[in-house]
Amino acid sequence: MRSRFLAAVACGLAACGPAQKPLNVVVIVMDTARPDYLSVYGHPRPTTPFLAALAPAATVYDRAYSTSCWTLPAHASLFSGEPNEVHGTEQENTRFPAGLPLLAEQLAAAGYQTAGFSNNPWISAATGLDRGFESFVDRWRAAGEPRAPGHPTTAAITSWLAGTRDASRPAFVFVNLTEPHMPYRPPWKHAAEFSASEAEWRAAIAELFPPRSGASGLMVRHYARREPLAASDWPRLASLYEGDLRACDEVVGEIVRALDEALDPENTLLFVLSDHGENLGDHDHVNHVFNLYESNLRIALIARGPGFAPGARERRLVQITDLYPTILAAAGRPPPGSRAALDLRGRLEEERVLRASLDWPRITLTVFPPDVAADGGPLDPYKRALAAAVGPRWKLIRGSDGVVEAYDLQADPHETRPVDLERLEPRVHAALAAFLERTDARAAPAEGAGLPTDPAALDALRALGYTR
Repeated sequence: MRSRFLAAVACGLAACGPAQKPLNVVVIVMDTARPDYLSVYGHPRPTTPFLAALAPAATVYDRAYSTSCWTLPAHASLFSGEPNEVHGTEQENTRFPAGLPLLAEQLAAAGYQTAGFSNNPWISAATGLDRGFESFVDRWRAAGEPRAPGHPTTAAITSWLAGTRDASRPAFVFVNLTEPHMPYRPPWKHAAEFSASEAEWRAAIAELFPPRSGASGLMVRHYARREPLAASDWPRLASLYEGDLRACDEVVGEIVRALDEALDPENTLLFVLSDHGENLGDHDHVNHVFNLYESNLRIALIARGPGFAPGARERRLVQITDLYPTILAAAGRPPPGSRAALDLRGRLEEERVLRASLDWPRITLTVFPPDVAADGGPLDPYKRALAAAVGPRWKLIRGSDGVVEAYDLQADPHETRPVDLERLEPRVHAALAAFLERTDARAAPAEGAGLPTDPAALDALRALGYTR
């Protein structure tokens, strides 16, 4: 099997002729998984043994970035190949515009059987991101139902493979998994590697994520400054997060094995990635709100299949938008997305600059009680829009409040030492600032597109800490 798979990869790298069957495509998103906490990226504790085993057959991207720090705009960019300023699907507008084509629509038009499995209500009919999927399963709607043996998303996928899959057509399968998302409550079997004892694991969950408080309780506690997380809390928070990453890695393994059995890995492009990162005390932040630091923006990206070199580590800059032209090119369709997005199987740029942004946090502020969110309160420093320009070495973050930060990512990858703008080489500063100005044009928000009105979607968003 391995020799045939490597032969298929070699064929893909050599651009084999048009007689080759259309490639199946599988995209699995580990929602909120920051790469520096994944053992496949060098984290010292075994959070992702399956991904580590997958890596020798795949290309691992060391410097992959999202377009934002939260799920909705990141997935809108993944599905459209466009930056946030083009698709406009953000906190001011949660509905993807009808006029922009989505990846599943493009693949369906090319004859693909499209199936989506979402555990996050931001990827649903409520936001328009289910468009183009022939089958779409809102797994988050069943969150309160009794659990059958095994993971429910794996069960839904195997059910689709057994009952709905049309083997005469190429398949596009999209999966979103939310195990790493707050609130962190990993099962003991996954947390055992990372907690001092079962008693400590139970105590950490009970104290950091008590029943009915979910993710929002921890956010209010920390950002209201009434009981901010102490130095001793951060390692406990991180250990729970590691347990959830281990749980997610196990599910990814189950799904990949099930799809490999049905779809033939030699003729399938597989992408395992995250949509954004997570804060675990970085810059005194929790969750993935209010900032565009590396902890929030860097993502995991692992690609296996024809056109991707086995065992390779790619250190040039890539972005979540690049999956769109890569997948469409593999399907034989000219990508209509942004020219800034690149086919990952082609030549990557050495001096690329990426853009990421976060609009004014209208939805995030709904997490907090009115007295905490009111003007003059502790959240005032975060009431601003942000844009970031990320280059191979330098990064510039610009706030709508006029605050500008610069970082040397080579010398200071965790952004602990801001570079004095007076000392930053004028040519570098001018180039990054001009890039942001050039890419500032924004889409007009759709009228009345705020939080979803579907009660089930709102309940699921509350559970994930997106609103109260």
